[in-house]
Amino acid sequence: MPALAQEENPYFEVLPENWLTVLVFLALGTAWRIDGMSGVWRGLDYPSVKTVMWAQGVKKADRKAVFNGLQTMEEAAVNILNSKLKK
Repeated sequence: MPALAQEENPYFEVLPENWLTVLVFLALGTAWRIDGMSGVWRGLDYPSVKTVMWAQGVKKADRKAVFNGLQTMEEAAVNILNSKLKK
């Protein structure tokens, strides 16, 4: 289990089966690809995903589910981040 323990948060709930994915996503906070000229958010740096999963101790059996969850979160985040550029 990663170093961070699940804590209660009054703002949102994370289902137990998604907690590891959230921890990996948060650990990837500085691993985003951003177009330098336009400032458009492209997505996560996938080689960094592999490194973070290793560092967080994600078991081989869990990697596919965590990666799928990361892609879902990444897509939502990119849409939100890029929508702020248009304003």
